Amino acid sequence: MKMRSGSIVCLAVVAALHFVNQPLLADEAGANKYVEQAKKQAADNDSPATVETSLKLAEAELDGVEQAKKAPLVQAIAAVREQLKSAEMAAFKTNVERELANMFKTAEATLGARNTGIVKTLDDLEAKLNDPKTKEALGAAAVDAQLKQLATFRKVNTDKMRENDLAAATRDVEYVETQFPQWMKDLIEGSPNAKSGAAESMERRYAGFQQTIKEIPQGDPTLVALVARMNKMKTQVDAAFGNVMVAEVLDRLKRNWEIDSAEFADWEAETTVPSFQQLVKERSAATSKLGAPKTAAAAARARRFFESLATNNQAKPLAGQSPLKEFIGSIAKLRTDTEARLAANAEAILAEAEKTNLDKDGRDRLEYFANDDLRLTLEGHPQLAAWQARAQAKIAAFDSAATAGAEAKSKEYDKRKAEAAARWPVLIADVDADEGFDPSKAADYKGKLIRIKNRNNRAGWDFGSEGGFDYAIDIDGKPVAGRFAPEVNAAVEEMRAATGVDSLPEEPYDVLAVYEGTDGKLMRRVQFDGNVEVANEQVRVRGEEKKAVDAPVLKIVGLYVGPVAVYSQFSADGAVTSKAGVGFGTRLFGLLLMGLAGFAVLLKAEFAPLAASPSMAPVRANLSSRNQIAIGIAFLIVALLYMIYGKIYYGLLGNLALAAAGVYLALDAFQTQSWWKPELSQKLRALAIPIGLTCIGIGLWRLIFSFPAFV
Repeated sequence: MKMRSGSIVCLAVVAALHFVNQPLLADEAGANKYVEQAKKQAADNDSPATVETSLKLAEAELDGVEQAKKAPLVQAIAAVREQLKSAEMAAFKTNVERELANMFKTAEATLGARNTGIVKTLDDLEAKLNDPKTKEALGAAAVDAQLKQLATFRKVNTDKMRENDLAAATRDVEYVETQFPQWMKDLIEGSPNAKSGAAESMERRYAGFQQTIKEIPQGDPTLVALVARMNKMKTQVDAAFGNVMVAEVLDRLKRNWEIDSAEFADWEAETTVPSFQQLVKERSAATSKLGAPKTAAAAARARRFFESLATNNQAKPLAGQSPLKEFIGSIAKLRTDTEARLAANAEAILAEAEKTNLDKDGRDRLEYFANDDLRLTLEGHPQLAAWQARAQAKIAAFDSAATAGAEAKSKEYDKRKAEAAARWPVLIADVDADEGFDPSKAADYKGKLIRIKNRNNRAGWDFGSEGGFDYAIDIDGKPVAGRFAPEVNAAVEEMRAATGVDSLPEEPYDVLAVYEGTDGKLMRRVQFDGNVEVANEQVRVRGEEKKAVDAPVLKIVGLYVGPVAVYSQFSADGAVTSKAGVGFGTRLFGLLLMGLAGFAVLLKAEFAPLAASPSMAPVRANLSSRNQIAIGIAFLIVALLYMIYGKIYYGLLGNLALAAAGVYLALDAFQTQSWWKPELSQKLRALAIPIGLTCIGIGLWRLIFSFPAFV
């Protein structure tokens, strides 16, 4: 079978090395056909895309055509493309001339009318004229002439808009002058609503006036006079309204402030800063407020005050007038002082957390501290984002370490699973066990080694945890219990510690066990579903109950499931000894294989002790180049098969040494290949003796110590 596989591989390699690409055939006639087709399409005014498709097909057909025959067709293709470009440019010129004419006509009709979008129209005209494609189509002279016309339009538009804006501003001032006497009368004698209405009207008209004059040059003499007239009236209205309204607004703000002021009375007394460990251990409203709940309440109330003030159209215009100005200033100071204290607490807590070696509880509390405590207590603080970033960096470092640990354990689990799959057949290679265990005839198996395969462990599922059994199954409806031998239990616990997996996988177990004559009781879980009569009515009842069942108790001395493969060797007298390897015959074969490889390598390398021995002369004579190649390839194939069988890892060191020996012995064959690099031959020759000694050493190791996973 190995020879057949080797032959197939060799044939595949030879076929790959002799594969020759066949050249593609060129077609001059096909190219000419597509060129003529493109010409006709262009003449028929087909879409440029259609014509271009025919040209690309023609170019594809030209691939491989002789240059002398190809040149005229290439020129024809270029001519068609130039024809397309000319037609496209002519159409573009017609369209752009029409667009520019319409845009100039629209602009001329709306010069000076700001609300018609004249500024944008002129900007669009300039962009269109400066488009390189427009210049190419119309010519530089035509474009320059229209740009000059555009400059004239802009000047006229600017002058007319200034005139219109001044006229509108004049109307605004004259209207306010007609209303001013009545507004002043309302401010002095009117009701509160009349006073507010007069002030608001003045404010609204003044804002409209400012909007109207914003585009007029500030030094315009007419504008200066209008602004002076409007400002004089505005100043008188503000003064009259301010004196009346300040008192009303101040009284209202104070009454609103005092409603919940009791919540933060004596906030200054909160001087104790809680530690981060205190936050972890104590979950309370106080710790959530950084240990200063009254201070946090005062800061929050001050923030709400200023948020409300920002939308208070009555208070905002008066905020700079006494005594309202002083009251607002006192709230601002309160906000500054309380937030400063909370910021100091936050900094102290965070600094301690950054120095703390976090556990899961500490990590979660720090996340809550960043996302909730800081956010709610110091909302809007300039340092909030920086504090949260520091906390998140600490959390990320913890998570990264935890993830790395989890990934490492996951990789360890996968590695152990692969090792177990490779190791189990080796561990039980020499095992002689009965595989037809009948629980009803358990006495017949007393003292014998039993093997139970392909059955999931139902302990904790079909059977309860009572009795402390590690293993529970049904065989033909008859229960069987089992406990792990100390060696098996130790292997399972070691796997849990190394991989972080709490339980063995829900997969079929392969078990080697001994029945020692002990029976026990399993608690079988039984589901029930039925009707019972309650007060003369049928009531459906569903539930579970446990029923004790007798079961033989097996001592499990060998187990293979998932990442665990362990067997404690069993003897007929009941003795159990640790088994860490394979059968002697397999181990002896390993020695012979590795020893032969090492001996052949050392002989070819003229290892001094062998080269000096006269008895080695006949062997060296038979070890011809052809025989070396054959033996080397055989060793290489065996090494590769062992790697596949051992899933790379198992026996990796020995397999690599055997593969290296095979390559060295077959070096004469590899050196004839074009892909082989000469420096590889030099390196192999320099390492030949170490390779040979390593092969012999590993063979002896396997004989004495069995087959540890990596060796």
